[in-house]
Amino acid sequence: MRGILQSRLCALQGSVEKFWRDHDIERLRRRIEWFRQELDRWTERARGKGFTSTAGYIRRVRESLLTFAEAALRGDRVPYTNNREEREFRENAYNTKRIGARWSEHGLLQVSLCQFFSRLKEGIFKKVKEVYLGERGVLSYNVGLAGG
Repeated sequence: MRGILQSRLCALQGSVEKFWRDHDIERLRRRIEWFRQELDRWTERARGKGFTSTAGYIRRVRESLLTFAEAALRGDRVPYTNNREEREFRENAYNTKRIGARWSEHGLLQVSLCQFFSRLKEGIFKKVKEVYLGERGVLSYNVGLAGG
């Protein structure tokens, strides 16, 4: 069952990659609709084999699985998985709770930003250090709320 679901998702991922090369909107729309139908068939098979909880979950998240493909139709590139980003934020939250509970808000923000920036690609991190780290090695930044 898992292999079938993975192969269908890989087919959709491949269609989105092909779309970025040839911009055939109709073919991508057909593939998205095919994927929805395949998920419906998969959930029925899963339910028939006694995996009712799994089938219900897949049915609930069906549209979320299509986010990257639907975004491509609008011209937006969205990664089909965000596992790396989720892991980074989870690790940062863990460190904040474990280590930063005794720190000042300013110190915690400085360290969190440094940890975040240090995980960027090396060239980007060097540029961030160059622009945002002063001579004293203190991260200087300014944050403003959007629209206000």
